[in-house]
Amino acid sequence: MKKYEVLYKIMNYVYHQDRFTLRELMTEFALSKSTALRYIQSLEDIGVPLYSEPGRYGGYKILDSYSIPPVTFTPQETYALFFSMKGMELLGSLPFKAEYDAIQHKFLQSVSPKIKNMLEQVGSRVSFGTAKITNECPQLEKLFQAIMYPSVLRISYQSPKAVTERRIQPIGLLADRGNWYCPSFDLDKGEYRVFRCDRILQAETLTEEPLPWLQDIDLSNRLDLATRSQSAIDYRIELTGEGKAIFERNHDPRMSLTETNDDCVLSGWIEPAETPYLLQYIHQFGACLRGIHPAFIRDAFVKELEDLRGKLTSSLS
Repeated sequence: MKKYEVLYKIMNYVYHQDRFTLRELMTEFALSKSTALRYIQSLEDIGVPLYSEPGRYGGYKILDSYSIPPVTFTPQETYALFFSMKGMELLGSLPFKAEYDAIQHKFLQSVSPKIKNMLEQVGSRVSFGTAKITNECPQLEKLFQAIMYPSVLRISYQSPKAVTERRIQPIGLLADRGNWYCPSFDLDKGEYRVFRCDRILQAETLTEEPLPWLQDIDLSNRLDLATRSQSAIDYRIELTGEGKAIFERNHDPRMSLTETNDDCVLSGWIEPAETPYLLQYIHQFGACLRGIHPAFIRDAFVKELEDLRGKLTSSLS
């Protein structure tokens, strides 16, 4: 095997090890000690960020700031990656924004001129919609780090009435209806909560240990933490058949849809403080609405429509 082929294999080997010793490298590739040391020097010469840990239990490790080894893609895989990056433009505020811009630039510079030209055409001919996240989320990167490396944060949160401080352990990040949200466990209240990321003004990583059992909770099972209070409200929204498509495009995980003949019934529950959110959600169904229960939610919705009509009427006079 030629030297560069061995070097490539060793490079892939070290990138997949948390740490390794000189003896392990010698055994893995049947090398003498002097040859193994020369290959390690060659890796450092081409920019692999290795550092050595002395002592009995020492060895070699790769710096946390390492780059992944070169990867090649087929043209179809290249188009798929470009589509993924194009879709991310809708997210607006992103963790690691500077890095994302660098990735996009490197990606376009790495492809052949022919493929680059085709991608530029695709970029001007493909749109992923207009529901772009425009609110700045300055703490998004810190939240992301707290999810990847489970930790507890102290946040300053802009609630509707005041700025409050919370100790939270983030569970995940989700983009929905033009905003970033951070489902979390509120350690002060001992409850599951969802925070709008643009309303998190400050975030500080604390030294206290994260709750170990929360590491089994992710976005798929986060609602297992949601406890329904005694004041929770059951609701039912009757829709025409056309309302099903609207529901499937946008709904809360606590909502369910039942089809009855040509109609649909949307049902779920909310806490009293979530009533404004439900009223805003109902507006999207427009002419598909056939009924809203309980009556006080229906009346609140009708009042919103009457207030809107009043504003529009006064603006015309």
